[in-house]
Amino acid sequence: MSPWCGRDPARDWEALRLQIAFALLEMPAIDLEPTVVAIAAVRPERSEIEQRIEDVLDRWVRPGLGTDGGDAMLIRFDADSGTAWIRMTGACGGCPSGPITLKRGIEQTVRRWVPEVVRVAAAEDPSATLHDPRARFCDWVARKWSTH
Repeated sequence: MSPWCGRDPARDWEALRLQIAFALLEMPAIDLEPTVVAIAAVRPERSEIEQRIEDVLDRWVRPGLGTDGGDAMLIRFDADSGTAWIRMTGACGGCPSGPITLKRGIEQTVRRWVPEVVRVAAAEDPSATLHDPRARFCDWVARKWSTH
């Protein structure tokens, strides 16, 4: 039986929200920072084509995605197949329109300015926690009410 059964349904949401936030903050913290640092530390220098793709993303793609709280990260470029692997992050990472944005918006833009790119493919996020709604909520609460 739920601990909330029999309680007033008109309970103050603000008090409930804070109780949930504090309960989640008591959970073991998920520290993603070392993973990000480790990936950045082993990342080789970008090729000239990868740098041109990054420039296109900076100039034409990221400003539009940023207005909706999203971003696109170039993971790698495979010169043999002409494929640029891009990961949608932020609000765009879980958006149902993300694949359409990737294929119709980002792919067309990158191909226009970098002819070596034949196609753009979605790079899956290696962190399964980003697809877990509970983990995403815990991460959001931790960022929202974090003191550091």
